[in-house]
Amino acid sequence: MRNLSLTKKFLTAATVILFTFLLIITYELLYFLQIQGDARGINFAGQLRYRIMELNMLVDRAVAYPTERKEIINLIDERLSEMGSIIYGLKHGSKKLQLERVVDNRAKKILNELWTIFET
Repeated sequence: MRNLSLTKKFLTAATVILFTFLLIITYELLYFLQIQGDARGINFAGQLRYRIMELNMLVDRAVAYPTERKEIINLIDERLSEMGSIIYGLKHGSKKLQLERVVDNRAKKILNELWTIFET
């Protein structure tokens, strides 16, 4: 009788430990999936910053080298189109870029300001 009680205690403890372990693993998996989506957004936001800096350099180069101006203007148009798709993807989501729309209110406000500037 005493062994049965010890067996029940062991099984109960093992079940509780297993359930806790599965709960922690599930939570970490969900957190990882959320971070993975946020990482894409952060990566594209970094690319957006780089492209803005690159646009400044291209404009300076177009002013400095008038003979290459047409080629540089074509590059600027390409960069602007890429920036537009990134901003749109961050604001509304994009299947092409595999981006989910930004849900943070502060980031939404900044994206709305950026989008209105970009549209003009």
